Amino acid sequence: MRALGLSAEELKLVQPLVKEWIQRGGIQKGDIPDMIVFPVNPLTDFGVDLAELWEMKCDSALMRQMGITYENLLDKGLTPHIMRAFGFSMGNWVELGFREEHAAVLTEDEASLVFNVGRRELVNIIRSFAPPKRAR
Repeated sequence: MRALGLSAEELKLVQPLVKEWIQRGGIQKGDIPDMIVFPVNPLTDFGVDLAELWEMKCDSALMRQMGITYENLLDKGLTPHIMRAFGFSMGNWVELGFREEHAAVLTEDEASLVFNVGRRELVNIIRSFAPPKRAR
């Protein structure tokens, strides 16, 4: 149906379950960026690895629209060196789900490699991104 020129929105109207389109070959890896209406998560829906994701040249906003989380990336083997290759800002990583507990396990060298700050400073900065805790 994609070959007939149907938009992602029209495909969703015909069949709202993205897994059905994927199983039948109606959505290919090359279609992923156009399929955010579903959304299609390339890591969980297609089994794309980090190298393939990097080759897609997705920015962090598109990754969020696709439903990609920092935890998804960790499950695929994300390392500080790979994080650096993506070239995202600290705020971009936070938006994807990078949290204080992730910062706390980085070494000084890893924190510096990815964020150009020390680990302790990184933890403090990440805390500032966190929403304030509500009083009970």
